[in-house]
Amino acid sequence: MSGFRFVPPPGWPQPTPGWAPPAGWQPPPSWPPAPAGWQFWVADAPTDDGRQDTAEGPVDVLTAESDLDNASREADRQEESTASAQQELRRIQLQIDEARQELVELNDAILLQQVGIYEYHHPLENAEQYKEALQRLNGQG
Repeated sequence: MSGFRFVPPPGWPQPTPGWAPPAGWQPPPSWPPAPAGWQFWVADAPTDDGRQDTAEGPVDVLTAESDLDNASREADRQEESTASAQQELRRIQLQIDEARQELVELNDAILLQQVGIYEYHHPLENAEQYKEALQRLNGQG
């Protein structure tokens, strides 16, 4: 664009003079989003003090780069924290798996079932169930 230049939002690195984003270009996800209504293209108007003119006024390039460095460091800290939490979760899961292997089952019925021995339970195995069944058969219930 002749007479215009690309102006990155706060937190983005300053492009080299004359740089224009190629078709389909997207900023990296680690960069902060542009403020609502941000003007990416402004008329060429260099300032005398070496600062870059943006849609919101002149911006000190060193301050903008420092902001990007801070955002980058914060993203790195968050990644390290996430990786550390995932590593801790894997360590705890391994401890749980090891504890399960050492678990001794004390329920005799389960142990017998594991080797194919099952205890048969008759439908009338207690006196109350037997009494109810007799009453139904005798027509009293």
